[in-house]
Amino acid sequence: MRKRGKKPASNAPPGYLRYTPATERFQPLNKNKFNYHVRAGDIKYEIDGDGRMYSLESIDAIKAMVLHQNQEEKLKKVITKWLVPADLPAVLRLDYEVYAEYLVAELNVYSKWITKNTHIALCVFDKHDPNRCLAYISALPLPEKVILQVLRGDQEEIDITSDEIQTYDEPGAYTLLINSVVASQEKYLLRVLSGVMEYWKEQLPHRWIRRLYAQSTSDKGRQLLQRFNFSEMVVDKGDTIEVIDDAFYLDLQRPVRSPLFRDYQQAIEASRKHSA
Repeated sequence: MRKRGKKPASNAPPGYLRYTPATERFQPLNKNKFNYHVRAGDIKYEIDGDGRMYSLESIDAIKAMVLHQNQEEKLKKVITKWLVPADLPAVLRLDYEVYAEYLVAELNVYSKWITKNTHIALCVFDKHDPNRCLAYISALPLPEKVILQVLRGDQEEIDITSDEIQTYDEPGAYTLLINSVVASQEKYLLRVLSGVMEYWKEQLPHRWIRRLYAQSTSDKGRQLLQRFNFSEMVVDKGDTIEVIDDAFYLDLQRPVRSPLFRDYQQAIEASRKHSA
């Protein structure tokens, strides 16, 4: 009969883990990476009668650090830029990759929009393959009346003329219609969103966003808008309130919960105090 070895201890005092649960806690990083950081002294451990006990605090700290470094390295391989007409075929390919359909309006129409205002759509591209778009967000600066007509179905988005598209030459408040948000991965989505808000911070105190509007017919799009605290649009019918299908808005003149937009509101307040 084969002699059995000592069964590894599974219990550990609070704040510590034995080897197997420790490496499971370290996932998605593998055991080799775990062992490396143990040898390097990054992951701390104590030894008792049952063997090593690894510090839960140091496991979590090193895991978070490594994952952050990995993401930073991946993001160094991309570039963020404003969309120009020559980039439209790459945007269409991304649309089809993510949604199996093309979301950008008719190319000649969209080309006129982004020619008039070169800061309509922010994109992330693969640095080594300029024909590969990884994410983009498109936000049309329009008179609020035009936006409401589109959201109510009184005007088709494709019928928006370049004359209706505003430039950012004039100071003051702007209303934007977010007409498309597409990303191959979450990290690229966050990159374009934060990039757009950084652009608007740079415009302060002379130009700022008053309200954002959006339209989405997909579950994924609605979930994204709700995640950033957009509200459904309603219309007062006198004796009843009616929801406008697939229409959402975010009023930046009121307190918001989303950290991304709350940070922008704080930047507005700071710029006004500074310029007062």
